[in-house]
Amino acid sequence: MSNNFQTSHESRLQKLTRKWWFYLLLLIIFFFPVYTAIPYNYQDHAIISKIIGDTLFAPLSDTYPQLFVLSKILMILLIIGIYFQSKKLAKLFTLYVIILYLFIALFQNSSTNTPHGLSIITGNIILMLIVASSWVYELFTNRTDFSNIKNNLGKNWWLIILALLAFWWPLNKATSSFEVSPLLFLTSEAMLTFCMLTPVVLSLLILSYPKVNLITLRLTSFIAILFGLINMVMWFSINSFPGGALHIPLLIISSYGFYLSFKLNKI
Repeated sequence: MSNNFQTSHESRLQKLTRKWWFYLLLLIIFFFPVYTAIPYNYQDHAIISKIIGDTLFAPLSDTYPQLFVLSKILMILLIIGIYFQSKKLAKLFTLYVIILYLFIALFQNSSTNTPHGLSIITGNIILMLIVASSWVYELFTNRTDFSNIKNNLGKNWWLIILALLAFWWPLNKATSSFEVSPLLFLTSEAMLTFCMLTPVVLSLLILSYPKVNLITLRLTSFIAILFGLINMVMWFSINSFPGGALHIPLLIISSYGFYLSFKLNKI
């Protein structure tokens, strides 16, 4: 890909992601109908909410608990790697993030453990695939300079606290209550959930500011805002303060990332 072609392509993407209707389109996608093996009444909002809740509380991703620890160990090693050797490991880190988002898109939003059989939250999957695509874009353009993290770490300490809380994910899903256990730093499913992975990777993009991929930061942030708002409402609606509160890092970090993406005049 020539530099002129790449610059022109980036310019078009920047213009597209500044259009209000583009974000309206993403919002519409969010409310795409849920697919189920056993048909349901598409006009019954109570049934739709229950299907979505059943899917998210018993997703296919939970059938691979052995991946919980592995996903966290790899994330820790790669974060340490890009901190000390950003040029050598940046692409590997980005590739790992892409793999995680693809896994989450397909397995966190699908379940076979619902009264309607196989259920697939199509809107979620499409939006998460868009996020994954934005990281594929970063993989090929290599616009983010993770070495900048060292320069911004001190003045953005609050980002680290919020990202660590998301990485920890101290929640007992069975009781919807806090589970303050140090073991969850390695054993929770956080890195295999969109709402906990995203604050971690977004914090690294923000810490790389202003040498950051504008498109990746903007798309990931906006879609994360949607998921943050909806999930907080969902958790609070079932009287789970812990579940809602633990989505605050996602909402704060994504909102800040979205704001920063518009402060940049160019990638």
